[in-house]
Amino acid sequence: MYAFPEMISLGLLENQEWPSEAHKKVAQFIGLGNGRVDSQDKLIEVCQTVIAIPMDKIKIVDIVDCATNYDVPYISLS
Repeated sequence: MYAFPEMISLGLLENQEWPSEAHKKVAQFIGLGNGRVDSQDKLIEVCQTVIAIPMDKIKIVDIVDCATNYDVPYISLS
């Protein structure tokens, strides 16, 4: 499990940058402190899926949207 905000960058691919600060914040919210994200591969999966959320949607997306509309993994809605 990853716990420090700076650790979210472990979910980026080589030479990749966050498309926006909002994308980074959403990825931190979902990927850090999440017991289901217990490997770097899973963190990468979360981050890459969050990065794919369109720029015009990232500031209005909520956790349910992330799980249902954008298929961000390792979210428990129950």
